[in-house]
Amino acid sequence: MHKQRNIFLAATFLSLIGYTSFCIYLPAIPDIVSSFHDSTKTIKHSLTLFLLGFSLSQFVWGSLSSKYGRKKTALWGLYLADIATLSTILSPNIELFNIARFFEGFGIGCTAVLWRTLLTDSIPNRATLTKAVSQISILSNILPGIATILGSYLLLFFNWRVIFIFLLILTTLLLFFIHNIHETNRYIQQDFSVQNAYAEYRKSFTHRNFVGYLIPYIVLAGGMVGYNAGASFIFINHLHTSAQSYSYLLLLTTLTYIGGTYISAKLTNQFEQDKIILVGIICSFIPGIIYWMLSLSTPLSLMTVIIPMMIYNLIAGIVTNISNVCAMNELRGIAGAASAVMCASVYGASALATKLLTELNLAKLSSLGIYVTALTIVSLICFYWLILKPKHAKLRNRCAP
Repeated sequence: MHKQRNIFLAATFLSLIGYTSFCIYLPAIPDIVSSFHDSTKTIKHSLTLFLLGFSLSQFVWGSLSSKYGRKKTALWGLYLADIATLSTILSPNIELFNIARFFEGFGIGCTAVLWRTLLTDSIPNRATLTKAVSQISILSNILPGIATILGSYLLLFFNWRVIFIFLLILTTLLLFFIHNIHETNRYIQQDFSVQNAYAEYRKSFTHRNFVGYLIPYIVLAGGMVGYNAGASFIFINHLHTSAQSYSYLLLLTTLTYIGGTYISAKLTNQFEQDKIILVGIICSFIPGIIYWMLSLSTPLSLMTVIIPMMIYNLIAGIVTNISNVCAMNELRGIAGAASAVMCASVYGASALATKLLTELNLAKLSSLGIYVTALTIVSLICFYWLILKPKHAKLRNRCAP
């Protein structure tokens, strides 16, 4: 019982440190730009590079944990994250800062794969496992808002480097904690090879239904992460709110996403999942339309930015929760590889969404309209082409005389 409690705590801390690493420094971005006497455009690369490193690392850490065990893999990832975070703190210029953030993302990326795997290894009962994952997921969804609030107050009383010192302390403490847990992988595959990993990843990427459900999940969830990153430029640079106010506003939009995940659980008891996903994607055009309409006559303001994005996050919470489950159900036989592909894809999509939003003119509401509309169109086309169209074709063939 004591060992299982430690595994649950380890999984919880691993999950939370990943989100904290990305979100905690968002309020400090303007100060980092000022500190390095560089342009805002250059610091924007750090957001994309962190997410890119996080995304690419999923394929590495997932395979290593199968061959060498969960504990060793977690330690290697956290050691790398510690070294990269220290490099971030000591960076004399923005170029080295951005490079360090990439490797920090790569190291911290181990947490996304391993917290789920630790629980799966140690909790054989499916109902208990579902409950444990749900509890951690709720904390993970709330954390982006809490982490930015914490970062904003560290910035208020100290400076941006102290934020990363705090992050270094957290990852170091987690290292010591992981050292004291037992290995959960009872089936370590010493003969696990690159060829085996490639075969499983290839099957995931070429499975039509898996990809069809995966794309709405990663695009809409990635869009939310991209907004969280871009919001610091909107609220602090253009609307001149304080870092603390920005953090509380981010928490507000995060809570609507959690509300969406709660609603999705209710809807799945009453409606077919494909219909919920389709209607949800179509409804995500609504915030884009609102942004377009407001841009014609209303200036950028807190309400004109937040209210449509709260609607988007609510819809995203509904769609992503269901599409996530549908995608994983398609590849139960290689759930480990499918999970790694899903984590890599969602952070890769987040990196692209962040890049897209931060390249737009964030002083205009029409830019947010472009952003939301583009995400919705991609989700709708892919879901229809990969999921709905084949199903309709099969139905017509069955009905044909």
